Amino acid sequence: MSIAPHSVKSPGQAGYSLSDVITQPRVIELTGLIQAIDHETAWSLRADLARAFAVEPLGVNDTLVLGTLKIERDDAPTYEIACIARSTSFQRGRGALPVQGFDIELVAPTPWWRELTDIDTVFASASTIAITNTGDVSTPILASFTGAFSQVILTNDTYSEGFTIDTALGGADSLDVNTAFGGKTIELVTSGVGTSDMGNLDAAVSFLWMLRPGSNSIAFANTGGGAVTVSHRNQFSAI
Repeated sequence: MSIAPHSVKSPGQAGYSLSDVITQPRVIELTGLIQAIDHETAWSLRADLARAFAVEPLGVNDTLVLGTLKIERDDAPTYEIACIARSTSFQRGRGALPVQGFDIELVAPTPWWRELTDIDTVFASASTIAITNTGDVSTPILASFTGAFSQVILTNDTYSEGFTIDTALGGADSLDVNTAFGGKTIELVTSGVGTSDMGNLDAAVSFLWMLRPGSNSIAFANTGGGAVTVSHRNQFSAI
């Protein structure tokens, strides 16, 4: 994984001032061999592998969906990353052995490896709970509010970031907030059907924050009664 430094330069300044960094997509290269009992089976396996990584332009009303690459290692945690194949190539086998080589290049727009399951923290009522992100980069949260209330507030007191949503919620519904880059949503879910509720976000005082590495003091408040489950997955810059 690489970064692109973003710098500024004033007139007469010696060198540059580093103002930010831009994280580049992660490029993952897979190299291996297809080995089979005979050439016919090897060709069949090659076709299956090519089919699994085939990518084509979107058609009308189609939606791009990333695949998931999972890495399993002995005596180490299993992680995954969302990615898409950028190129595939195969080396035709030579000689009598039914062996064919392959090279596959994958691109992960979000370059962080993540755990396989969510970590849930339940606020049964208005309260403050410390949530620890044991990863080494910030990670989005999914906050699912339930109960009966007219306003909810969820604040990361450690970094003075929070959001306020003015929504009247019934006991059988939920209000789901996702803070992921490129996927920020606020949905009112009624009978299993979600509709956007972004218009009820108090934009003047709100920031859809992410969970920073380390301990985060999270405060939940509401008008009325209710609960919230805050879910996150730890993410890592390397494995």
